[in-house]
Amino acid sequence: MSDLEAMEDSFIGALKKAADAAGTQVASQWAPVLEKMQAGGTLSGAKAATTAEQFVQQMHTAMRDSRAAGLKAAQTLAESYAALVSGVLIGMSDALTQGGAAKPKAGKK
Repeated sequence: MSDLEAMEDSFIGALKKAADAAGTQVASQWAPVLEKMQAGGTLSGAKAATTAEQFVQQMHTAMRDSRAAGLKAAQTLAESYAALVSGVLIGMSDALTQGGAAKPKAGKK
């Protein structure tokens, strides 16, 4: 489980780095255009970055929560199945034990 979480952390970290790198590249390419439009200092870019960061964090949390819920459901199902099988085997064992004790007596000839 810890290996899976470490892999998820690496994946999310790579996504964040890629998003930052893409943001830097786009910003450098669009800087002259934004300066001419005098929109370079607006808050919309920062707000979009914050929203994207929150979305990635929510996605990461949702992945972990759903995996934990799935693992718990699988464990509960396995425990229920084990109880069912145990009950069937106990019932079969009892039936065989009672059947062996109540053997029909051979009639006299």
